[in-house]
Amino acid sequence: MNIDKKTKILLAITLLVGLLVGALFFGGSTKEEDNKTEVKSKAEVWTCSMHPQIRQPEPGDCPICGMDLIPLESGNDDIDPEAISMSESAMIIAGISTYKVGNTDGIKEIALNGKIEVNEKTVYSQSSH
Repeated sequence: MNIDKKTKILLAITLLVGLLVGALFFGGSTKEEDNKTEVKSKAEVWTCSMHPQIRQPEPGDCPICGMDLIPLESGNDDIDPEAISMSESAMIIAGISTYKVGNTDGIKEIALNGKIEVNEKTVYSQSSH
């Protein structure tokens, strides 16, 4: 079978166009690769689970206790790092409930544990001479 030069060039161009179209549709990154890059971007700050004030840009060991550092969850950047935050389900499991402080008619009694201390700034005494 004798194929002329024009047909060979046309077949080569068709092959190249087919490879380019296939690369566009099927040559992109997979979801696993996207997830890996997403985890890397989220895990830029590493912290110790026992010492949350320790923050490092790479994984390693805590300088205080030697535990492995864990990736810091993003989204809590506006919260004070010294503050304690719990999810709703963790609060239910721990039996923690909160109430707003205010003046009410005293409809509900709440038993609280604690100490009452006198404000020393408001206590005055005068010694007689």
